Amino acid sequence: MKKVTLLLTIAALFQICNLDAKGNGFEIQNIVLFQASTLEAKTPFDRILNPDSPSFGITNPEEQSSKYDTVQIQTSAVCGMCKDRIEHDMSFEKGVKSVELDSETKVLTVVYKKGKTTVKDLKVALTKIGYDADEMVADQKAHDRLPACCQKDVEPH
Repeated sequence: MKKVTLLLTIAALFQICNLDAKGNGFEIQNIVLFQASTLEAKTPFDRILNPDSPSFGITNPEEQSSKYDTVQIQTSAVCGMCKDRIEHDMSFEKGVKSVELDSETKVLTVVYKKGKTTVKDLKVALTKIGYDADEMVADQKAHDRLPACCQKDVEPH
């Protein structure tokens, strides 16, 4: 029963946010939040729904940072097309939160969720796109499929 009440309260909160955008939901929002704070269900949603909680509506930054790790990988990227391709393709890898390639240094910075992927998996994924990843050499077939301007032997441009 508590799960149903909690889900209804969450749905009500989302609905109230829409009312607030129109400028007429302030009082209703207080009522819903009061009802949510009286729930006794011990779930991760309690912290989000309880207005008396110090982290009301947001996750704790310390908890969030401990869930993620960052790795920097030296790549064989050459041009802007390489940057676009790497950032696009790597962003779809499991556990990846953000990807950014510095075009000048050719260093790829990946923020990923711990437990969902590993540094080795990220490097293998990069080699399968057709680029070197630190000490790992690019998959030859994938590299050969890259446009001519993205091949390793081409001058950076």
